[in-house]
Amino acid sequence: MFKPFFVDCSGKKHIFPDDCALKRSLALAWRRGEDVFCFKYRLKSSYTCGHSYQLNTIQQTCDDFVVCFGFESPLGKESYCF
Repeated sequence: MFKPFFVDCSGKKHIFPDDCALKRSLALAWRRGEDVFCFKYRLKSSYTCGHSYQLNTIQQTCDDFVVCFGFESPLGKESYCF
């Protein structure tokens, strides 16, 4: 079964059981000051079609984080936020 992952700036692959776990780890890396916008992401959700995504925005709310990923193809742009 496919598991979501991200590849950090040093090339290390970090694998997670689901997209929410990836989001939590991404938020921790962002808090540590890592350049999370240079990471490469692959999300698990079935409607993401297995594309590699780029992190577009990360926003802190009063009790959580909202992350938005994007993918661009010749057919148009696709985004996924959670």
